[in-house]
Parts: sequence; structure tokens; C-alpha cells
Amino acid sequence: MSAVKSLVKIGQPAVKPLIVVLKDKDLDIQEKSVFLLGQQANSTEKALIAVSEDGGTLIQVVATAALHQMQLSRIISPFEVVSKDKVSFIHTTVIEILGEIKDNQAVESLIDALKDKDLDVREAAALALGKIKDNRAVEPLIVTLKDEDSGIRAASALSLGKIKDNRALEPLIVALKDSDAVVRAASALSLGKIKDQAVVKLLIDVLKDNDAVAQAAAKESLVKIGQPAVKPLIVALKDSDAVVRTAAAHVLAWIKDSQSAKPLIDALKDDDSGVRATVALALGEIKDNRAVKPLIAIILKDKDLNVQAAAARALGEIKDSQTVEPLIVALKDIDSNVRTAASYVLGKIKDNRAVKPLIVIALKDEDPDTRAVAASALGEIKDGQSVKPLIVVLKDNNSGVRTAAARALGEIKDSWAVKSLIAALKDKDSNVRIAAEESLKNIKEANQQKK
Repeated sequence: MSAVKSLVKIGQPAVKPLIVVLKDKDLDIQEKSVFLLGQQANSTEKALIAVSEDGGTLIQVVATAALHQMQLSRIISPFEVVSKDKVSFIHTTVIEILGEIKDNQAVESLIDALKDKDLDVREAAALALGKIKDNRAVEPLIVTLKDEDSGIRAASALSLGKIKDNRALEPLIVALKDSDAVVRAASALSLGKIKDQAVVKLLIDVLKDNDAVAQAAAKESLVKIGQPAVKPLIVALKDSDAVVRTAAAHVLAWIKDSQSAKPLIDALKDDDSGVRATVALALGEIKDNRAVKPLIAIILKDKDLNVQAAAARALGEIKDSQTVEPLIVALKDIDSNVRTAASYVLGKIKDNRAVKPLIVIALKDEDPDTRAVAASALGEIKDGQSVKPLIVVLKDNNSGVRTAAARALGEIKDSWAVKSLIAALKDKDSNVRIAAEESLKNIKEANQQKK
């Protein structure tokens, strides 16, 4: 590997001799490469020495030849005789190096290599042409997009995307129906790089693909296309397939276009809980205040725990102060999941109005999850009046609650908590002890900074 990197470092001066090697079917490269690479005076001795000592057949021969021409005889090793069964490996290595060097003078030779009998050579050539990004490679790569080997078809599709020539548009659209999922995924990715609006609906169709990699590629490309994809994705929120509706919500979350907020709010009523959860998270990413009341309603009324949690996370991202009062009321809800979600969001909003209710109500909740989340929320708000109640909670009968209280005290950084945290170092639960130790360090550092 070091030899390949060294030849890439040499760069353009190495291209012609490497092309000679690529065209040499008999590997009679001792005579052919010595003069070409050896006469490159700007190749560094250090790089070539590293190459010559690597031990790779092709690399050692080419580098040693160069050193010979530079008359550095003290480090030359005898030329290794290369057997014919190493031809494809050597040619593949040369092609990979040429792709990394990215010099246009290699393009014609690489195009020729697309017709090689060896599969590895053809695939390497296809990938290398994508790295060089020369338009001369477009038509040849379109041809290899129909190669009998799926790996070569996928490599060709990826490279066409890197070149970004519109001539590849139709062939890549056709390749979206390829029998191989990797080829379909590569084609979807490349269409996203070309960014033609005409492919949006076709990429949305790929969201129905039975292969997760192809679906992910379509999502990524729709995000790259961006705003032109928003309206078709909004339509897809009403698709009969829940997988498509979920994927559409994902992509809209990543694009973050405000015009999708209202349709996503409507989609909070979807029959599928997975869709509702994804939609809620998407609204959190878009951060449109119109979503606040509907998301609060989800926390209070939805029967699915995952959907409630997603709505809580979304409200925590939006951080709208108008949610504080309704969420304080929700701390008394009969559903512990609602109470826990409300505590979580209040911590994220960091409004001091929530401190007293969290202390008086949530920190004394019968459900340990709610108490733990309430302790964490108080740590995020960092109000000094929380210190004494959190010290009390360090003796809670639930270790998770004690751990959350110890961490929260470390967030507030009040020296009043030191004695209690030292005592917590002897807690029977290791998580509590670790949290107490970390919090003591935080308080110590905060005190030092004050001096």
C-alpha cells in the first residue's frame, strides 16, 4: 500500500511509464519503463526508495528502474521477473494508481482497458475514469453500463455520476431497473449528482425498492436535488405504501424546506405509527412553530410510546416557550409516558418557569423513568434552587434516578453538592459512583476558573 501511495505522490511524471506497463501484455517492462520513468528528474529520491523497497512486483520494477536512471545504484535491488499469471493484478494496480493521479493523458488507455477480458481490470478502469472526470469517458462508460458483470455496471454508474454529463441521464434512468440492487443504488446516487428535476419522481419510485441500500441511495439523491423535490415528496406523504410515506418524511426533514411543514403536520394523523414518529422527528428538524401545538397533542393523546417520544424530541428541537405551560400541566397526566416526555421537553427548552414544577411534581413522580428524566431536565436548566432537591434524590431507591441526579449536580456545578457527591462515591451502583466522580471534577474545574 505504501508503494501505491508513493507513486501517487510522484504524480504526473509517473503517468507515461505506468501507461506503458498497462499496455504491455508480456510484462516486458524492464526495458520499456526504465527510460521513461527514470528520466523524470523531479521525482523525489525518498519517494522512489520507499516504492522500490515495498516488494510489490510492478511497483518495485518501475521504481527501481527510475532509481537506476537516476544512478542511485546503492539501493537498487535486482529486477523481479514477473510471471504472466500476475498480469491482471498488475494492470489493475496500475489503473488504480492512474485514477488517483487523475491525469487526463491516461484517459484513452483507461478507455481501452474497459474492453479488457479481465473483470477486475474493467471495473478498475471504470472507477478510475470517474476519478479523472474527463468527458471523453462518458460514451464508453454508457456502453459498460450494460456489461455482463454487475460490479462493472455499478462502477460505470458511479463514475458517470462523478463526471456529471447529461448524456448519462437516460442510461442511468434505465439502470434504475437493473436486476442487481447495487447497480440500482449506484444509478440512483449518480442521478442525484446530475441533479435533473426530471428524475425526482423516478427516485421516489426507488423508495419502494425492496433493497435498503437502493432506498438509501434514492433518499440521498433526493436531498441533493433539494427544493425541486419538495412538492413531489409532499405528494408522496399520501402514498399508499407506508414505506414510501416514511421515506418521504425522512427526506423532507433533511431538506428542511418550510413549505413542507403544513403537509407534515397533517401527516401526524397517519394510520401508521412508524410514519407518525418519522413525521414528528421531521417537524423537529424543520423547526416551524406551527408544529408546536400539534406535537403537544401527540404527546398527550397518541397511544404509541415511540410516537410520543418522537414528538418530545421534536419539541425539544423547536424550543418554543409557548409549550412550557401546557407541558407543566402534562406533568400531572395519568400516563407516565406523557409525564416523562413533558419532563424531557421542559429540560430542552430551559425555561425557568419549569424548575419548580419539575421539583415539586416530576422529581417526586411514582415512575422512576419520569423522576430520572426530571433530574436530567433540572441539570439542563441549571437553576441553583434545584441543588437541594437533587441532593435528596441522590438517595432515591432507583439507581437510574440517583445517576441522573448525580450528573445533574455536575451540570449545575454548585459547591453545596460536593459533600453529598463524595458520599455518592460509595454508592452500591457503579454508574452512580462514576457520575458522582465526574460531577466532582466538573465542580472542581468550575471553582478553579473562578479564581
